[in-house]
Parts: sequence; C-alpha cells; structure tokens
Amino acid sequence: MKITKIAQQQKQANRYSIFVDDEFFIGVDQEILIEYALRKDQEVDQKLLDKIKSAENDHKLYSAAINYLSYGMRSIKEMRDYLHKQKDKKEKEENSTASSEEVIENTLDRLIRQGYLNDLEYAKSYVRTNYTLKSKGPNIIQNELKVKKGINEMTILDAMDEYPEEEQSENIQALIEKFIRTKKSLPPKMMRSKLYTHLLTKGFDKDLVNQHMSELTFDDAEDDQEDMLEKEADKYLRKHQRRFSGYDLKQKMIQSLLGKGFDYEMIKNWLEDNEAELEKNE
Repeated sequence: MKITKIAQQQKQANRYSIFVDDEFFIGVDQEILIEYALRKDQEVDQKLLDKIKSAENDHKLYSAAINYLSYGMRSIKEMRDYLHKQKDKKEKEENSTASSEEVIENTLDRLIRQGYLNDLEYAKSYVRTNYTLKSKGPNIIQNELKVKKGINEMTILDAMDEYPEEEQSENIQALIEKFIRTKKSLPPKMMRSKLYTHLLTKGFDKDLVNQHMSELTFDDAEDDQEDMLEKEADKYLRKHQRRFSGYDLKQKMIQSLLGKGFDYEMIKNWLEDNEAELEKNE
C-alpha cells in the first residue's frame, strides 16, 4: 500500500486528508503528519495505518479536552467524566472502540503534566468564587468539592485555608442583614428561628452561627410585633368568626397566631383587650 495523496483541508488549515491507493483513508492533524513523517508515495502497511488512526483519535480527545478547558478550570473528575462522554459519543458514531480507558488516563496524565489540570488550584479557586460571589458557607463548599468535583479530603482541607473565619463572619453578617431586611414582617420569634435555619442551610458551622445569633437583637421587630399581631388577629377573626365562636374561636386563633411566631403572652393580652369583640360571636 502507498500514500498517493496528502491534501490540506480547506476549512481547517492545520488538518490534512490522507489518501492510500487513491482512496481517502483519514483526516489527521498537522502534528500527526509531522510525528509520523508522512509523505506522498510513502509505502505503508496495515500496522502503520492502525497507528496513525490511533494517534489521530488520541489527538482528537486531547483537543476536545483543551477546548473544554477554554470555558473554565476543571477538576480531574470533571475532565475524566467529560472525556468518557466524548469517548462514548465517538464510539457510537463510528461503531468502534476508538478511545480506550487507557487513552483517557493518558490524556489526563498529559494535561496534569502540562499544568492544565491541578485539583488544589481548582479547589482554591472554587472556594474563593463560592464564598465571594455566592456567600456559601464552608460546609456546603466542602461537600460540593468532594461529591460533585471529586476532590480528595486532604486537598479540600488545604483549599479551605482560602476561606478564613473572618470572611465567614462577614458573610454571615451580610446574610443576617439581608434576611432581616427582606423578612421584616415576621414576628421576632419566627424571624430568629427562620434566620438560624437559613444560615445553617447556607453551610455555616453551628458554633459560628450561634455566636452571631447571640449578639442579635430584634428591638425594631419587637416594637412592631403588636401592630402585626393586631393585623393578623383581625384578619383571622374576619375569616373564621362565622365558623367558630367562644372557646373554640379563641383556641383556634391562639394556635394560628402561635404558628405564625407570635409570643403567647402577647396573644393572651390581645384576647383580653378584645374580649368584648370576641363575645359578640358567642
């Protein structure tokens, strides 16, 4: 067998079409052309042709990896998963086993050697991005790095140095201020409870959350609680006074207002102050 023609492709100047015995054999990257010193009229055997095809498949996988990295940093796990998808896609299209597990691991090793993949640097960047832009707590960040990104625990611990307690406290304080600002209609008791849950859900440690919660006062909210209670009680009374009366009405109103986070003593005082209104419904 002989290479009868090597033609530069029109749409991709770095790629060449190889013809063997006047029939198209394969398109290869310029690197493959140089690596195997391919030239017109060169005698070839099936073993060499198989090597050329394998090298081209490897190069395509590597090029796909570089393209994937162009959109952002990746962990080794993310890259491995991506290459497996590319491998499966190619095998389905060509009904072959073009890229073996060994090829994928070799591609990963090459990317690591070249500095394109570095789990520690990736994890550090991930930590910085998620605490500065998304105000996530350390627990969530660590879990995401482990479960979603496949980073080992020692690397995660090293990366978490990027998120000192001072920065965590600043994020907690900002979240507290935003929560109180947007949930100011909540009664103080319920606000405190929901705020505590919100901070834990964001991934902050209980000890640090408790420290900030112990420093909180809800003076403004407490001043407004009587007005809020008045509105909620009136609303409940208008809605249910035809269905319930007397003791049943009082008990159901107490349950409803407690469920909304109002203080029991304040509810009791309101009922005493509005006894005459309630008696109308008996």
